[in-house]
Amino acid sequence: MTRLFKIFLRNQALGSASVRQIAFHSFLSVTVCLGAFAQNQDTTPAPKPPIQQEAPPPEAPKPAPHKPDAEPPKPQKRTLQIKVTGNGEPVRAAQITIENEGDSFTDQNGKCELKLYFKKLTIVVLKEGWATWKDTVDFKQDEQMVIAALKK
Repeated sequence: MTRLFKIFLRNQALGSASVRQIAFHSFLSVTVCLGAFAQNQDTTPAPKPPIQQEAPPPEAPKPAPHKPDAEPPKPQKRTLQIKVTGNGEPVRAAQITIENEGDSFTDQNGKCELKLYFKKLTIVVLKEGWATWKDTVDFKQDEQMVIAALKK
């Protein structure tokens, strides 16, 4: 802007009055235009185009949790047979108590079948008029039979 003004002054000194007037008016016009142009200019920088982000690579499929080919067999209850005799004869309605398992009774043939898991069992047999019978049995095969011989 200062440079333009100096050029203007130089032209004024060299030229006639009408030339000086035209030059002055031209200078003013240019100055006014430049000022208006400067005021209309947006000083905020132009928005940058959005940065194109690459899509993340697709996730690799997660491996399935390991499953054994065959699950170990779940323990099943097995049959334990108990036969109660007294003097060689079957004892009916004898109470059979298995520790931590509960009570049961013999049938008319002196027999009782129970479904239990394989383990050590403490068996107690009670019948009025007979001595209490008690034993610990290692129950480890299906259809295992225990014979409780009661005494008077």
